[in-house]
Amino acid sequence: MSIGHKERKDEQSCLIAAEAANGKFGGFASTFLFYAQILSQFPNRSEEARDAARMCLRMPLPSIGMTKAQFKKVAVLGQLAEDGDNDEAAMAKLQVFYERIRQQENDEKSTATSAAEVKSPEQEAIDDANVLLDRMALKGDESKWEEVRSEVAAVYRKVGRTDMANFVDPNGASNDLSMQ
Repeated sequence: MSIGHKERKDEQSCLIAAEAANGKFGGFASTFLFYAQILSQFPNRSEEARDAARMCLRMPLPSIGMTKAQFKKVAVLGQLAEDGDNDEAAMAKLQVFYERIRQQENDEKSTATSAAEVKSPEQEAIDDANVLLDRMALKGDESKWEEVRSEVAAVYRKVGRTDMANFVDPNGASNDLSMQ
């Protein structure tokens, strides 16, 4: 829909349609990447494109896409890397910025005071598992998803979610049976 509006040179409708996808498909970084790409095609929208691209780093990173090129696009649009950077350099710069975001979130978490700000152990486990998956996604071609299964499962087991642990790591399910 957004591309159709762009082809008709209707900037406002194009941007509204692209931004609406972020709300309709919440939690997916690929919609923010698309929005950043659309914004970057209009004059005087580079700061908005940067912010939309950086928003991808607050979403589950595997939802950015499946290729290094997609991750590099986030880094370039987010003004973290240059177009001329190779994939490895762009991924390294993305990793540095990602870790800064995680540090900021940890700092905010340590100062949380109200019940609304404090997360349940289960929500903490989900966040911890997502961080493990995010870091694996940032390894690019060196990602060995099989290796992270047991770590993610351990996070879920720690909070009593053996159902999730067994889903993530079915081979680890035999460990649960031997503990009973």
